[in-house]
Amino acid sequence: MKPYEKYKDSGVEWIGKVPEHWEVKRLKWIGFFRSGEGITSEMIFPEGDFPVFGGNGIRGFYNKFTHDGTFILIGRQGALCGNIQYGKGKFWASEHAIVVHPLVEYAVIFLGELLRSMNLNQYSVAAAQPGLSVEMIKNLKIPFPPLPEQTAIARYLDQKTSEIDQLIAQKERLLALWEEEKTALINQAVTRGLDAGAKMKDSGVAWLGEVPEHWEVKRLKYVGEINPTKDFDFEYDTETLCTFLPMEKVSEEGEIDCSIKKPVSELVSGFTFFKKNDVIVAKITPCFENGKGAILEKLDTDFGFGSTEFHVIRPKNDVLGKFLYFLTKSEIFMNMGEAMMIGSAGQKRVPTDFIRNFTVSLPKLLEQTAIVRHIETQTARIQTQMNQTRKLIELLREYRATLISEVVTGKVKITE
Repeated sequence: MKPYEKYKDSGVEWIGKVPEHWEVKRLKWIGFFRSGEGITSEMIFPEGDFPVFGGNGIRGFYNKFTHDGTFILIGRQGALCGNIQYGKGKFWASEHAIVVHPLVEYAVIFLGELLRSMNLNQYSVAAAQPGLSVEMIKNLKIPFPPLPEQTAIARYLDQKTSEIDQLIAQKERLLALWEEEKTALINQAVTRGLDAGAKMKDSGVAWLGEVPEHWEVKRLKYVGEINPTKDFDFEYDTETLCTFLPMEKVSEEGEIDCSIKKPVSELVSGFTFFKKNDVIVAKITPCFENGKGAILEKLDTDFGFGSTEFHVIRPKNDVLGKFLYFLTKSEIFMNMGEAMMIGSAGQKRVPTDFIRNFTVSLPKLLEQTAIVRHIETQTARIQTQMNQTRKLIELLREYRATLISEVVTGKVKITE
């Protein structure tokens, strides 16, 4: 991709130099920026005649429309204000979307992608609900090439971004398949073991089915102590610093961040108590559904406290903590726990009785160790592949953004 032959200073810092024959114009001379029409949630349905665009894409459908054509839509409110969408055909634009109405002829995709590259979110007005400063935006200057070049740029970007988006979608599907592989691996190992030829027996539990003949079938309360009380069987002082784990310091991958330290006197009442090597499991939506939990092997103090929205399982002497942790990551445990949640729709919780009475099949300690090693080895392999793929997706998105910016500001030349 080659640059244009001659450039000139645009006079705008973020644009820099532009091709000599390009104009630099304020947005208000190119388009009229106006919010859409008010609409209530009761008027929006999952299906209908015309799509309803909010500040971040389609919200649903309505039987009337406000616009007919192809328009640029800019999110007006919320954390994602400034994002760019396209309304095509007949649609309803709500008051949360700014519609760009042309005052001069332009290629819609060219102007839309130029606006996307400008990161309009930076012009939001800080308030309880962030909102876009339209007055500020319409006075911004932009590079404005002749219409034939705009059209060529729009076609080029439409093709190239479509190719990049397809590649990203393929990589994201691959991530989903690896996640399924990891889940299947854990399910198989903690419910059937590693020996495919092992003699099986009926567990007596319909959803558990057959288990290896030499495994014991027990309720979880007989395998570990559930939500143990504060039994300070070690020396401590009320001003002793210990780890505090709020929900956000526990990742979906089972990592814990022990950077917060507080004195015991601040935590001894009103927080969840745990010790090193305990297993913790989130009890609230959506944290439970996202698999938040951990084995506290890397707890850097002998004991600690955390969010009251954790269940704690303390493994008994003949049970490996990591085996219990992988049981709580199994599909059976997650699906049944989600089905047993109680409370309001906005904040359901996994009840303690579900944890206590969940049925597990348990091999001897030596076999538990072998299973844990197998899961760790195989999931590490899968995780490496997933991390590499996530990095590639990140690079593709960066490349997409850079490509758009370079093209719409004339840093490279696009011809028919």
